[in-house]
Amino acid sequence: MLSAVTEEDTGPDAPVFALASVGFFMLTGILGVIGMIVFLMHANKNPAIDNDSRQGWIIGIVTVQVVIPLVYYYMYIFKEQSPIKPASDTNPSDPNLGA
Repeated sequence: MLSAVTEEDTGPDAPVFALASVGFFMLTGILGVIGMIVFLMHANKNPAIDNDSRQGWIIGIVTVQVVIPLVYYYMYIFKEQSPIKPASDTNPSDPNLGA
């Protein structure tokens, strides 16, 4: 059942909630555009991608803005990061390490 908006529904907090919602949507939109630009710049300068694949990645990032950047991130950015390795000169039996 649909009901009309009444005076009780529009209390003093209604404009604040509306402005906060609009602000949130504007912020997510701006961050989405910035993220897309960063992915496009990375895809354009990535030496691991040949030219034919590069064009496909760029078209995919622009047209399918949710799924393709996640796949690109996993394939080319996440795998580039190496895990943190412990220093080779640490001794596990060293009493100064607090073990």
